[in-house]
Amino acid sequence: MSNVVKHANATQCTVHVTCPADKQVIDIEIADNGQGFDPVAAVSGIGLLGMKERVHGAAGQLTIKSQPGNGTRILIRLLRN
Repeated sequence: MSNVVKHANATQCTVHVTCPADKQVIDIEIADNGQGFDPVAAVSGIGLLGMKERVHGAAGQLTIKSQPGNGTRILIRLLRN
């Protein structure tokens, strides 16, 4: 969320957390309508790098979908213990 506030120039941001009882995963989606960015070029940024390290440290998966002018979607999938 701090990256959205600092960099996105977004007017909306949503966070969805789902944890289906019949699955051993927790899915988190963070989406904004901001300016977007090139995820390949920005992956070395401290905010995204830290997020990636935390998710991978929790044995999770991180997907970043964004492009300039079209907002950003961050998808995180964590395994439940």
